[in-house]
Amino acid sequence: MTQPPIPVPIQPNLPPIDQKRVDDDAAALRKAMKGFGTDEKAIINIVANRTNRERLAMIESFRRQFKRDLLKDLKSELSGHFEDAVLALFKEPVEYDCYSLKKAMKGMGTNEDTLIEILATRPNYYINQIKQKYRALYGKTLEEELCSELSGDLKRVMLTLASAFRSENPNADITDCTNKVDQLYKAGEKRLGTDEKVFYDILTKASAAEIKMINKIYYQKYNHDLIKAIDSEFSGNMKKLLKTIVYISLDPSEYFARRVNYAIKGLGTKDTLLIRILVTRDEMDMPQIRDAYRRLYNKDMIKYIEKDTPSSLEAFIALIIPSGPKLEKEIPESKKTLFAKLHEITYNKKYPSRLRFHALDINDIYEAKWEGIEKQFPQTSDQTIENFKKRRERRIK
Repeated sequence: MTQPPIPVPIQPNLPPIDQKRVDDDAAALRKAMKGFGTDEKAIINIVANRTNRERLAMIESFRRQFKRDLLKDLKSELSGHFEDAVLALFKEPVEYDCYSLKKAMKGMGTNEDTLIEILATRPNYYINQIKQKYRALYGKTLEEELCSELSGDLKRVMLTLASAFRSENPNADITDCTNKVDQLYKAGEKRLGTDEKVFYDILTKASAAEIKMINKIYYQKYNHDLIKAIDSEFSGNMKKLLKTIVYISLDPSEYFARRVNYAIKGLGTKDTLLIRILVTRDEMDMPQIRDAYRRLYNKDMIKYIEKDTPSSLEAFIALIIPSGPKLEKEIPESKKTLFAKLHEITYNKKYPSRLRFHALDINDIYEAKWEGIEKQFPQTSDQTIENFKKRRERRIK
């Protein structure tokens, strides 16, 4: 039976690749690996500063010019996690996700952490691409592999995510979300024991916008967010999975910033996790992840990585993570200061609950305007926001 075409987002026409630069890069890579020793610095400067399309074109150019396999040459010249990182960037992100999923289910035991990160954070169209590519690469469907490796509720929920039928509704209905909040509360904190199925059904089917609204309403009604509710009702991999769904819905950049921090904190570095994030988020939102890391941990992500990373891999990572056009630079200093204060008030329990609710409301309006989605708040001019803030301040007093 012929599979229906996979829907993908509409993308602008990509510019043609500069073939001369690709050929020059391939020649430079050959020079860096030819003879005694390897010029790792030259490899880093080329590979880390090119797009995925350009890197894939280098493979063919290298074969055409030198009758050699670029990836085999790189593998023979490099070693360790530096080798892993360089070779990973010569895969398309979808292919690398397939590779990571296969590796997570290969051999004795299963790396549920990897399965959760990939299947709970990728959009529907991308999961469909993963499934198609996975079957082409390994001769089995992703669902078959999940069924053989997982069990119980975790298997059921992961298969639901792999079906790629989550809602993508960008407009959350307040009444519907309020009803779902009541269902979640009754299924969890209000009763002895937990009706897990209610949590699974709601969180695996709701869109990111709906989960964001559900989280906000839950906070307003019960003085804490969904994350705390999940923490109190679940444990192990199911807790990790449900929290991932919520975190990625609230702010993808913050979710991946947390993952980077998890990869580099403590003794040693989880290099495979760090490499996967860099490969799959490269050319997507790496500057925003770096900004989110600074907001969450008050540290520069690159400098923190440098503390616990081998020198070659460290230099490579530093180039992959561009400074880019940061959100911080796009916000006037006065608004940036206010945003930081609102964020502090909202999530710091030393402030009264009523004040935290007001800060959350104002924060949402500012955040929406900064993200360029004024259509959701067409009446929200700067003066409107200022008047709104003043009214809130008077009410707090």
